[in-house]
Amino acid sequence: AKKEKGGKGVYDATTDTSRIHKWWDWEPDCNVGLHAVNFWVLDIDRKAGVDGHATLTALCAQYGKLPRCPMQITGGGGLQMLFLADARVKNRVNANKLAGLDVRARGGYVAAPPSIH
Repeated sequence: AKKEKGGKGVYDATTDTSRIHKWWDWEPDCNVGLHAVNFWVLDIDRKAGVDGHATLTALCAQYGKLPRCPMQITGGGGLQMLFLADARVKNRVNANKLAGLDVRARGGYVAAPPSIH
C-alpha cells in the first residue's frame, strides 16, 4: 500500500501471492519493490550536477571492470546494477563518499518493473 494509505514500504514486503493480488486489486498502480536480501544494488545517478556514471568510469579505469550482471534503468534516468548478496556490502547514500553512487543492500529496496515513477 502507498505510504499515504498506511503502507510501510519495505516492511510490507511479502511473498504471499494472495495478499499481493489483493493489493493490486485495491491499488492497481502500486509499484513493485524488491527487498535487497539475496542481492545488492549499485545505484548510479546523474542529477544535480553529479554524474555517477563518470565516478563509476573512473573507478573501473583504476580497479577494472565490474562483472556482468542484471541491470535496470531507474525512473530518474539512472542505472541500477544487481549483484549477489555480500554481507560486507551495506546500504549507503554516496557510497564511501563516491559522488552519484548509492548502494542498496539488506534492509533496503529498489523499485522494479513495472513500477511507474
